[in-house]
Amino acid sequence: MVAINFTYAPAEYLIPLNLKISTIRLRNPFKEEKIQRLKILELYWHQRQPDCKLLGRRMLTELKVIRKPLIEFIHAAPPEVIYGEGFGFDRILIENYFKGFYDDITLGTPGEFYIVTWHPIYRGD
Repeated sequence: MVAINFTYAPAEYLIPLNLKISTIRLRNPFKEEKIQRLKILELYWHQRQPDCKLLGRRMLTELKVIRKPLIEFIHAAPPEVIYGEGFGFDRILIENYFKGFYDDITLGTPGEFYIVTWHPIYRGD
């Protein structure tokens, strides 16, 4: 299994309710390969922190490189691509979240991020 950590507040509630079915991450070839090979994701809230909790295990459905600058992708993508069917989101809030972690060059370079999508229900162990 591959662990994915979340700190963006809505994820703590949306993942267990199966309303969030994807995440955007900075590319990491080692982790990409591991995700593609193992296909099972463990989704954590505040991993390695005192309030850490497992939000759920999910099966990978797609790992796709975002071939445009991230902010452009966020503003053009339908809500279901980012979260899930029927769930709206604040594009400016998400943009500001990423701007708090990454510089303009990284955010503006096509292919620097990928989107991981999972099946909302996991029927494993």
